[in-house]
Amino acid sequence: MATPLSASDAKPRSAAGNNADALLHDAQDTFIRRWGEMGQVWGINRTMAELHALLYVTGQPLCTG
Repeated sequence: MATPLSASDAKPRSAAGNNADALLHDAQDTFIRRWGEMGQVWGINRTMAELHALLYVTGQPLCTG
């Protein structure tokens, strides 16, 4: 089983641990997880749907390397 993707994979958290940043990351992680679940219902591979959601919420190009 593949490990679910999360927004925290793309954006490092600050050392200060700002509460607003934590709430944003939690919301992004929930969105990614739910988008993956909906993707399965639509017949899309869960990991591909989660990747799509990650790219959508990140709003910037990500490196695959």
